[in-house]
Order: sequence, then C-alpha cells, then structure tokens
Amino acid sequence: MTGQVQPIVWMRGITKYFGKVVANAEVDFELLPGEIHGLLGENGAGKSTLMNMLYGMHQPDEGEIVVQNQPVKFHSPHDAIRYGIGMVHQHFMQVTTLKVVDNVILGLNSAGRIWLDRASAQKRLDSISADYGLKIDPQAYIWQLSVGDRQRVEILKALYRDTRVLILDEPTSVLTPKETEELFHTLRTLVDKGLSVIFITHHLEEALSITDRITVLRNGRVVGTIPSRGATKQELASMMVGREVLFRVEREDDIAKEPEVVLRVEGLSTCNDRGLPAVRQVSFHVSAGEIVGIAGVDGNGQSELVQAITGLRQVTAGKFMIDGHDMTGASPRQILLRGVGHITEDLQDGLIGEFTLVENLMLDMHYLPPYSRHGLLDKT
Repeated sequence: MTGQVQPIVWMRGITKYFGKVVANAEVDFELLPGEIHGLLGENGAGKSTLMNMLYGMHQPDEGEIVVQNQPVKFHSPHDAIRYGIGMVHQHFMQVTTLKVVDNVILGLNSAGRIWLDRASAQKRLDSISADYGLKIDPQAYIWQLSVGDRQRVEILKALYRDTRVLILDEPTSVLTPKETEELFHTLRTLVDKGLSVIFITHHLEEALSITDRITVLRNGRVVGTIPSRGATKQELASMMVGREVLFRVEREDDIAKEPEVVLRVEGLSTCNDRGLPAVRQVSFHVSAGEIVGIAGVDGNGQSELVQAITGLRQVTAGKFMIDGHDMTGASPRQILLRGVGHITEDLQDGLIGEFTLVENLMLDMHYLPPYSRHGLLDKT
C-alpha cells in the first residue's frame, strides 16, 4: 500500500501459465483511487495478460485479486463489470455493421423486455457523452467512424456500464498525435469525475506525460513501481530492458550517389467507400533506404492512399510505379510480388484470429514454394 490511501484494486502474487510458458510470475500491482497508473513494458512483457485477468478474460493460476477491500474471483468479464471494472482492448470489440447505440447496449440485460429500448439507451448515452465530453453520433454506423471515434465508443460502452476502474490496452497505437492529445484530455476528465485508470503502454513519453505512477514489467515480472513525476526516459528504458539504452544513434549519410527511387506516385486520385473523392492528385516518391511519412488527421485520405498503392482500392486518376514498373490497376498479389508489404491500420484487417501464426504468415503466399508442394500446403 501507499501511505494511508487504500487501493481500489490490489493484485497479489499473480502468476499465469500458458502451457510451459510463464506469462506472469508473482506480480504485485495496486491501483489507487483517482490515479492514472501506467503499466509499462516491452511487447510480450505480460502487461495485457495481467490486465486480462483483472477483467476476467483469464484466471490466475496463483495469487489473489482484491477489489474495494473484497477478495474476488472473476470467471468472465461479466463478473468484472459487476464490480465496476471496464476494459478498452487494443483491438476494439465492436460489430461494425451496427450503430453506435446498438454496440453500446449489446450484451446488456433487457430487463425482461422482448424488444430493445433504443430511445432510452440513446438518451442515457447522450447524457454520458455530454458529461464526459465524448461527443459521438449514436445513430452512426461503426464502419463510418474514424479510429479515434471508435475508441470513444469503447470508452462510452464502459461508462454506460458504470465503470469505476478503466483499463486501456495500448490505446494510442492506432491514433494520430491530435487524437492522442484528445484521449489524454478525456482521461483527465474521467479521473476528475472519480474514475481510476490503468494505462497499458510501451511508449515512454506517454507514460511520463499522462500517468501518476508507473509499474514496469519485464519478462512477466514486476521490475518496480515509481512516481511519474521526476522519472526519466533513460530510467524507464533501463527498467524495461535490463540494460542501459542509447536514445540517439549517429548515422553517416551516404552522399556518394543519388539513391534509387523505388516508389513513384504521380497525380494519384481515389475515392472512399462512399464513392466520394478521398485522395486528389497526390504525387511523391520514396527512395531506397528512406523513410517517408504521410501525415494528417485521421480520415484525410491516408488509408485510401495506401490501399490504392497496394491494389486494394481502384485508382481513378494518375498512376504509381514500383521499381520503374507501372503497377496502376495491378492486383494486391502482383504488387506483393514486387516486394511491397502492407501493415494495416487495424490489425484485424490483416490477420485472421482463428488461424495459427504459421497460417497467417502463409496468407497470399500459399501457392508459392516452399509453402506449396504438388498442390498441397506444407506448413513444416
């Protein structure tokens, strides 16, 4: 415990195994009322697994969870929600073909009614939106919303269920800087209104700027918990990886020759899903060994531009060339074979959750050696 303040959540000696893999080992974690507590660590450090146990998605093999001075055993998220715990997952739990209001009330008890009372639900949703400054159109379909708006829907879902402890799993991973700033403003509003927040991240700057305290995990174990005020990136990075970290690497520019252009886009235009212009006459080029940023507030054509270049969206004007070859109108497979990779904005668009890692790696390459032998898949 810290001082005289009683933790609202206390996890003691939490251990979780997945087969022979130890995901968490004897983890102690506490959340104080009215604080934003950062859970920091590299990918695979055990952050999400720990919080999934607090949310009832997994059950610990050892240890105890105490919520508001009461030992609890959560067998499902429904149990955690009854104790005022909500979670916004990195991959949103939404039905994109349903409206905002339908997603918010999805799974709730209809109190014996044979029909949904959407009017009352929307009235309450409008009230919560106004109280917390989370403006959203309840009648909008999820697929029509930006990533930032979809995240606000997830927060509204939690608030609609009277959440007092809100867990956010890597909430800024798909947000623009402006959306991240808006999220931080929302979190401060939530805390001012009495909520406590657990902020899972691996970004040092975010952890230092938004949290009150930071707990660092490494290889499933707690390295330490420190106040955010006065902490440094160097200190946190060393705790995360167990060694001194250099933040600046000297790089000598090679100016002996002009770099080769690997991608050239000339006057490219394309439309969005509604058939309206999303990208108009865009031109740029990418040279070998170069990182080119495409900046802009979400919804200003970045996704449509990438989809056009990767063959997922029709080009309405202009062209693009890869290694000097005009690939306008080519299929995604043809572009892939030219060496163009694509990591989607929403990872659920690029991965199939029901498939294994090997099967996902083979997607769209299954017909090529060494994956295919005599017309049969070879997963070995």
